[in-house]
Amino acid sequence: MQASTKIGRVYASALFELAKAAGKVGVCYEDLAEINELYKTSKDFRDFFTSPIIDRQQKTQIIIELFKDKIDELVLNLLGVLIKKNREAALDNIFLAFRNYKDEAENKVYAQTFTAKPLDVELRDKLIDELKTHLKKEVVLEERVDESLIGGIIVRVSDSVIDGSIRNKLRRLRRSFRLFYEHMGE
Repeated sequence: MQASTKIGRVYASALFELAKAAGKVGVCYEDLAEINELYKTSKDFRDFFTSPIIDRQQKTQIIIELFKDKIDELVLNLLGVLIKKNREAALDNIFLAFRNYKDEAENKVYAQTFTAKPLDVELRDKLIDELKTHLKKEVVLEERVDESLIGGIIVRVSDSVIDGSIRNKLRRLRRSFRLFYEHMGE
């Protein structure tokens, strides 16, 4: 998971507070996630949404027409504000920050694992239980396979990384040998 920017956090915080007051955090999250996915996957939408050439009022009207009955008014208003303030490119960071605020309110954290092959169910469940116990939060595990790791596991939670990969162990062993031989040569 990427970190959000300061601009992303400012807009996300405002949206989160409004959504919380209206009892719409879940709805706004889902709508923002859909718009963000469209932003990430549709070059046409992204180019249109971030275009400095298209008149801002015209762009706002098109966005309203596209989404007025499809997303919550709070998210639609956010899109309008982003266009007005020339902050359209911050959409992905706003989504990440909003997700962080939502997860914090729900006492939830995302953890990523990187392994050479998919985790078996037993190991996956044990890892989630260990993380829950240690972090005292609900854990959502995102698994990634990276065959270059050879074996072992890397676990990332927020800014913390635990590298138990074979690749890392071999790197540390090489460094130890190099230091040993350098010391022996003195």
